[in-house]
Amino acid sequence: MRSPPLTLGKRDGFKSRPPTQRAMRTLVWRGLDAPRMEVAHVESWQQARGTQIGIAYELRWELEGDRLQVTLDDDAREFALGDADFFDLLDSAFFNSLPVVRDGLLAGGPPHDYLMRFISHPPLAGYLERVA
Repeated sequence: MRSPPLTLGKRDGFKSRPPTQRAMRTLVWRGLDAPRMEVAHVESWQQARGTQIGIAYELRWELEGDRLQVTLDDDAREFALGDADFFDLLDSAFFNSLPVVRDGLLAGGPPHDYLMRFISHPPLAGYLERVA
């Protein structure tokens, strides 16, 4: 039996499923350009947690709406989305997927501009940048 598709919440203009219909999904990505992997446990596109494993690091993250908690070694920080459209955690397939899913970017259409809250590592740092 297939799980129902994940949906974003009303805040992002997507239809929400009642909590009784939400399913936790585990998604896994493998890096193609370097030894790297990410696993994400996704309840919705606004509520998820995951782990990135690289050749010399293990990074854990937890997304709760407009807050992102990131832990790398002994450094734990929380970032706020603020005026940004999306978070973009370095080397994260999950976070790279968010604009694609919300705006249907694979279906084509006009270009989109986004204000991104980039999170880089190491060291953990956040900054805003507009991307097209």
